[in-house]
Amino acid sequence: AEGAIVTLLLEPHRTRGRYGRLLCHVELSDGGVLNERLLEEGLAVTDERWAHARLDDYAQAEANARRRSRGLWSASGSRAGQ
Repeated sequence: AEGAIVTLLLEPHRTRGRYGRLLCHVELSDGGVLNERLLEEGLAVTDERWAHARLDDYAQAEANARRRSRGLWSASGSRAGQ
C-alpha cells in the first residue's frame, strides 16, 4: 500500500484506542481492505479487544492463514504452534 491512495474507514462508536491511536480499516483503491489482506497472509493477528463490523471477517482471514501455515503461522513463524 506504500504510495497508494487509501480511505480510512472509522467505526462510529469508537475512533480511538486507549492511547489515542486511530482505530480504522484501511480500504485500498481496488476496494480491498488492507487489514484483511495482512491477516490472510499471516502478517497480522486479529485484535478482538474492540468490537467492530469486520471482526468476524478478520477472525476468518486469520483462521485461514493458520490453516495454510502462512506468515506468523508457518513453521518458522514466531507464532507457530499457538
